[in-house]
Amino acid sequence: MWSLWWTKHALSSAQNPFWTDLIFHPHGTSLAFHSYPFVYGVLSVPLQWLLPGKEGLAATFNLIVFTSFVMSAVGPIYLRDA
Repeated sequence: MWSLWWTKHALSSAQNPFWTDLIFHPHGTSLAFHSYPFVYGVLSVPLQWLLPGKEGLAATFNLIVFTSFVMSAVGPIYLRDA
């Protein structure tokens, strides 16, 4: 959930989403080789704006996980027919 929050925070404040000084403060660290789901974070930003706060972040996370689960089942059906 932190990664989803960080993506929204970094994009809304025009920061580099692959660098944070919130980890290993004050020097910061790169998130390039971290398990950072950037695409999920970008997809979650509109939902986080619609549902602000911790509850919205939890709902957004649950929706992303559920959608990933469903799409992993639907994807092979379409790839088989291609």
